[in-house]
Amino acid sequence: MAGVLEQIATVDGEVAVPNFQIGDLMGGTQAAVSGILAALLSAQRTGQGRFVDISMTHEVWRHHVLARITLQAGGRTPAPGRDLLSGGAPCYGAYRCADGRFMAVGALEMKFWRALCEALGRPAWAERHWSRGLLPGSAESMALRAEVAAVFATQPMAHWAVLFEGVDACVTPVLRLDELPAHPVHAQGQPVPAPVR
Repeated sequence: MAGVLEQIATVDGEVAVPNFQIGDLMGGTQAAVSGILAALLSAQRTGQGRFVDISMTHEVWRHHVLARITLQAGGRTPAPGRDLLSGGAPCYGAYRCADGRFMAVGALEMKFWRALCEALGRPAWAERHWSRGLLPGSAESMALRAEVAAVFATQPMAHWAVLFEGVDACVTPVLRLDELPAHPVHAQGQPVPAPVR
């Protein structure tokens, strides 16, 4: 009802249903906690209680910023899989590696994109970025995305994970849940919830 699921689609238009509840968590829980905390702060200052009314649909819609901006600016919603965050920009997405695993790329800012291009040995790509006028979803953008994908496809995920470990480029391996306990991010004091039985 907030237009999000239609935007979480492949370039072919197939809807990709996430395995966590965006509406419940972002639209319900997160919004309710924010509203409750604001009401508590107000009650401490004024002595007056508040009624907190949360609409999951409206809260999710509020967070759906980039698609709303595109709609407002251009009069249409982004095509599935072709906007800045859903596959239309080479600097943001998931790339399949030689072993079928994936690397996540979140190089939205130019400094991260430059670092990614340098690490991949493709410094000439650095100026081909959305902030330099490379329109997400355009033929040129999709062609560059295919070039980036071809490079990631040459090596397994482990290779890229090691390569990008020390590079400030917002590039990380897409881990499976069963890999989390052994990963240094989680093994260094970051608790991983025990499975519910």
